[in-house]
Amino acid sequence: MNVRLAQKLIRWSKLNYADLPWRKKRSLYNTLVSEIMLQQTTVSTVKPRFLSFIKRFPDLKSLAQADEAHVLKAWEGLGYYSRARRLHWAANTISKMKNFPDTHENLVEIKGIGLYTANAILAIGMDKRALAIDANIERVLARYFGIYEFKGICAKKLTQEFADKKILNFKVSFRDFNEALMDLGRTYCRANKVDCLLCPLRKSCKSFKDKNALLTPKKVLKKKVVKEDLNILRVVFKKSDKYLFFKRPKGKWLQDQLELPSFIIANSKLKQYPRLKSFNLEKLPHIESTITKYKIKNYILNIDSIKLDPKRSVWLSSNDFKNHHLSSVTKKILNC
Repeated sequence: MNVRLAQKLIRWSKLNYADLPWRKKRSLYNTLVSEIMLQQTTVSTVKPRFLSFIKRFPDLKSLAQADEAHVLKAWEGLGYYSRARRLHWAANTISKMKNFPDTHENLVEIKGIGLYTANAILAIGMDKRALAIDANIERVLARYFGIYEFKGICAKKLTQEFADKKILNFKVSFRDFNEALMDLGRTYCRANKVDCLLCPLRKSCKSFKDKNALLTPKKVLKKKVVKEDLNILRVVFKKSDKYLFFKRPKGKWLQDQLELPSFIIANSKLKQYPRLKSFNLEKLPHIESTITKYKIKNYILNIDSIKLDPKRSVWLSSNDFKNHHLSSVTKKILNC
């Protein structure tokens, strides 16, 4: 690929995608937030939540000083809450520094910033020569250069050849170039569908010439996960106008989220919740949910007394729900 072709791709990208909110208002902070949000999440899902998150935490300092529970609440709807924690950790560290780190080595030393995010900050946030190889860029460049390898191996080869200046060794805005490659991967060069005739790179794309665009990156076959059934008793205990919740412990599912008192029923060896050897669930209403490999029936029991663990118990009125990070199953049960 030469500089003229890269510029053609950039012009196409700017014409179609310059209105994305993190591109309209550039800052290192906005880049950090948006790039972590966009990991494993679509642009359409991120756009409205990015705007609300930035409104709540407009800069690095406000995010760093926020309570983690408030950060997780603002993250609702994006899933993969470990990303929110990583973002919060990174904000805490960077806010204590004199300047925002501007080298790959210094960035990856920060808890919460991995290899991809470091490259994204350098390329997109600082417009330095770097390649933020996400799934889209890996796919586009593997096809363009005709690298027919498994996903992940393609990324490693591209990273090394880029570092050795064997590929993409030209002067261009690497901010615009990275974003253009990402846009192409989201639109015309998708994982299971290509629109090569509309692609700005098609004339010099190796896999287009070979008619093999869908053959790379090769997918690593994953073992089929067999779902296991799980019965959980969810206890609704209301006293006056307040409901009882418990904060999920660290290292467990849904860490730090608030849930109704919950118990695993029968002989499951799972240690996520306290276990009841038996309980008559026959007449109780239930809703279904899934988490990891478990297909869960959540049985709902309304009671008027319960033994409490005062260290973990939290009392909230219905008016307080919007200010706290409740699990999705809890929300559904309380809305039944």
